[in-house]
Amino acid sequence: MASKHDFMKSRKGTIIGLVREPTGFPNKSNILEYIGKIWKYTEETKDAEELFELNDQMNLNASLTLLSNIGENVSKITEKLKEEYSNIEWQQIKYFRNKIVHECVGIDLAIVYEIITNDLKTLKHDIEKIK
Repeated sequence: MASKHDFMKSRKGTIIGLVREPTGFPNKSNILEYIGKIWKYTEETKDAEELFELNDQMNLNASLTLLSNIGENVSKITEKLKEEYSNIEWQQIKYFRNKIVHECVGIDLAIVYEIITNDLKTLKHDIEKIK
């Protein structure tokens, strides 16, 4: 009987699926999906305070997790792609991911709300242009 980890092994036994050779933009659909979910979780809010209070902070926490996931996906993009689309602030996205993950207590919710309501629109538009 095959083990649950057999899907990760090629015929020669090397691990596949965990590390992917960077080509193009394999995480594009993930990032677009995360943006859509963030907007869904925050659509009922009109400011940062409402987002904080909504559903006992579940929507805020979900949105922060997805923002972190966007940053993680950005960190896997090739340098060539980053250079080709230098209008996107790749480093800022990665920096914000690190801030969410490592300094979660010191996050300014007004900035988070600004990112969600304004910056993600631009990011989505720019990401959709990438081939």
